[in-house]
Amino acid sequence: MDFSEFISKIAYSKEGEKLGEIIRIEGRTTANIIVEQPHAVIKVTRFLKQSDIILIPLKSILSIEEKYVFFDIEKRKFEEMQQVYRLERKRKLKADKAKTEVKEDYNKATAGTLARGKGLW
Repeated sequence: MDFSEFISKIAYSKEGEKLGEIIRIEGRTTANIIVEQPHAVIKVTRFLKQSDIILIPLKSILSIEEKYVFFDIEKRKFEEMQQVYRLERKRKLKADKAKTEVKEDYNKATAGTLARGKGLW
């Protein structure tokens, strides 16, 4: 099956509620591991906020129409997936910020030591 036909289509839940736009397809059809199996990458645009990127397995497709793809997923379940995505994004940003601060502190300490001429090398 050619999955490229799904790109740019609108994803809908089984209740008929809009989920987002399919921006790409990832995975391999020959994969035995679930995380490597084909899934749709859905971009959920949020007003004045950063977009969410949610993955839905292609095996949960109910039907395909001209511009739409219907998935066997409830809107409530999809919103739970969005909440998890947002929490993970916040956690990663916080960890990256802490890592940057540590590096900046190290650079300041190193520069101060070298400026005073007390370097060990």
